Amino acid sequence: ENDLPEKQELRSLVIRQVPSKIEEVKSLLTSLNSYPELLNEKDYKESVKKLDTIFKLTVENLFANYRSIWEMLPDFSSYNDFLRYESARLLVMSDGAISRLYQQIAWELTLITRVVSAISEKKIQYIQESFNTLTRTYVLTIMGMVGISLIIAFLLTFNIVRPLGYATEILMDLSKGIVPQSIREDSRSDEIGKLLRASYILTNSIKRQTYFAKELARSNFKVEYTPLSEQDELGISLLKMRDALYESEQNLMEKVRERTRELEEQKKEVEKLYGRLIESLSYARKIQVALFPQLHTIKNEVSSKITLLYLPKDVVGGDFFWFKSENGISLIAVMDCTGHGVPGAFMTIVGLNALERATTLLNSTSPLDTHILMRHLNLYVCEMVHQPGGRIEMIRDGMEGMLLAIDKKNKEIHYSSARGIGFLCKKSGEVIQLRKDPFPIGPEEDPLSIHFNKYTISYQRGDVLWLSSDGYIDQLGGPKERRFGKNNFISLIVEASRIPHEERYSLLLKTLKEWQGNTIQIDDIIVLAIEFED
Repeated sequence: ENDLPEKQELRSLVIRQVPSKIEEVKSLLTSLNSYPELLNEKDYKESVKKLDTIFKLTVENLFANYRSIWEMLPDFSSYNDFLRYESARLLVMSDGAISRLYQQIAWELTLITRVVSAISEKKIQYIQESFNTLTRTYVLTIMGMVGISLIIAFLLTFNIVRPLGYATEILMDLSKGIVPQSIREDSRSDEIGKLLRASYILTNSIKRQTYFAKELARSNFKVEYTPLSEQDELGISLLKMRDALYESEQNLMEKVRERTRELEEQKKEVEKLYGRLIESLSYARKIQVALFPQLHTIKNEVSSKITLLYLPKDVVGGDFFWFKSENGISLIAVMDCTGHGVPGAFMTIVGLNALERATTLLNSTSPLDTHILMRHLNLYVCEMVHQPGGRIEMIRDGMEGMLLAIDKKNKEIHYSSARGIGFLCKKSGEVIQLRKDPFPIGPEEDPLSIHFNKYTISYQRGDVLWLSSDGYIDQLGGPKERRFGKNNFISLIVEASRIPHEERYSLLLKTLKEWQGNTIQIDDIIVLAIEFED
């Protein structure tokens, strides 16, 4: 039973494997025959001869011995036959016939293997050389194709791509409204040449149309333009537009001439009216100035050193000053009426009349009671601007200012102020701002409820009293177009108080003009300075 696997393997070897290997050897011989350059090799011929010997003699003898063993021991019962068993055992012993045949076959196969390896190496070398040859051929072919492609690409670029790019650039510029200054004409007869010639014609046409349009804009209706063809709708439309513009311009010029004649007539009429208006305003200014007190009267009663800067914004203005002397007391008022120009001038008349009416109370009131005079001034102004029906039409139209009573005997100034602006520049350099009440003179719902305060301040010889409206302080100018301002005004009057009174007017005017520059005057301006002499 222990021999069963070996016997089965032997049966498989004899029946299946040996015939299969023999076929493989024949296939090997057939493949070797496909390389005729190797058939003349001596080793190859010897190897074939030895293979033939192995298969015809040695291998057949080997398998004949195996068949003998198989025949001697066909089944398990044959192992009990001593003679058969020993005969078979002798064949398979280490020094038996089968072993010797194995050794002979192994030695001959080794020789054959060496020859086949050498032949295989030559075969591989042959294949490698063939592959290298094929590779060089492929590389040269690729290089040739690349070179041809570059030449073709260059020719395409020179003959197609560049002209197309040039034409595309022209068309892109035209799409942006940019007309090329110069463009070359192509003489080629292919489609590219036609495209370039079309671009050339289109560009020149646009140039001519641009020139035509510019000449029309200059009203040159004699400029000529030739359409590209009878189907050139744009060119024909341009010619029609030229004719229509020419006709429109002629009609317009006629209307302009007619309108100009009308305007000239109206201008003459306006100039007449303006001349009359200026004459009226100039006369009104004379009347307004005539209503103001004479400076020599103030100089005789108060001081000879008086400076007055009066600059209405228009021909007439809403700022005014007033003076009256009563029982050795000098009454002075500087007022700023609402508005300027003609409305302001009318308000100055109201103010002057109200002041005259208020002083009629001096028989029963001391001229030093400026607060009582200011209260009656306010009532009279409200009465004058009050309209029938119990309704105040000119709401908030009034005035701001200051009323002063100068007592030269006691060197005192008694005053009341309705938002007025006043300063006393002491000879020592000190500046005292005069006090003021927070309400103006003018229409109120209940003017009887308004009561002004009275203030008193002493002065000395050489002190300068300054009274002003807000026009100087509010004037715009300077590098930042801002108000002149209260601080600048105080510095100005301090400087002016130190110089002779004859030079004060020039300093005030020069400083104002330098500050104002090219800025227009925004309000009426009045500044009154009185230097006390005793």
